Amino acid sequence: MTQMFPISKLKTLQTPFYYYDTDLLRATLHTINDKVAQHNNYVAYYAVKTNANPEIWQIICEAGLGANTISGDEKEKVIESGFQQDRIVFAEVDKSDWEIHLALDENILYFKVEGIPELAIIDKSATERLY
Repeated sequence: MTQMFPISKLKTLQTPFYYYDTDLLRATLHTINDKVAQHNNYVAYYAVKTNANPEIWQIICEAGLGANTISGDEKEKVIESGFQQDRIVFAEVDKSDWEIHLALDENILYFKVEGIPELAIIDKSATERLY
């Protein structure tokens, strides 16, 4: 961190207030990428539900991480933030049909499937899109 946030300024800011040290974030992302690069075919994914700030997502995207999403709305927002579809994982439990269709239409990287019934729905929807 090259510059400290002036703590005295906190007295004048309205809450809620979130302070992000983007230099520290970028340094952390660089370290993550260095560690991931030591392994063949690995990609780090950021669970976007942990922070809904699109500016933070953009920094994470620029660093090359993928996005782990849990809803169709999140998936749309991370695409708007710059994430490529082949770097998006859809990990929602009980995905709705429209979310499955949207994810298939957007060619996301993969689904985390919660069971055989969900896999059957994804398979049927994907097959319908092929023909």
